[in-house]
Amino acid sequence: QQAAAKKQQAQDAARQARHDAEDAKLGKVATQQQFTVTQNGRQRAAVAKLHAGQDGAAAALRFCERYDLLSKESLLEIATKLAANLASSKPDYKPSEDTVLKSAGAYRKRSKESSKDGEYDAAVRDLLRALQRKGLEDDVKAQMERGISDALRGCADPSFCPDR
Repeated sequence: QQAAAKKQQAQDAARQARHDAEDAKLGKVATQQQFTVTQNGRQRAAVAKLHAGQDGAAAALRFCERYDLLSKESLLEIATKLAANLASSKPDYKPSEDTVLKSAGAYRKRSKESSKDGEYDAAVRDLLRALQRKGLEDDVKAQMERGISDALRGCADPSFCPDR
């Protein structure tokens, strides 16, 4: 058990170093929000950062990957809270143009294409963006939430998502 714990600690440290390096490359933080996360049975404060050019979906996925919170519920909660925080603190903020599509249906279509290409992170981000649109019917929301779960399962195998 000690060997497994040490291996997990080494993996966590490597992941943290990778995310810290990514944070440095991403540059300026547009907004951030503190959350309480539970890891290895311990609760602690953690900060989700939304960098310039990102949207709530991208920032939520990065945060959830960092803290192993890859459930549709966690992703939706964090993406929604980051987007609301951004809207209230910087109402004129615009994410990079390649993330913005005209409708939930367009996000859903791009998500399906990404999944077919094995780009599960991109699929999750687009479904999160679609779910943040107003006026979606309950059955459409449920289908997109299942799509997030499916994409997360696709990413559970590191051979599908080598960037993990």
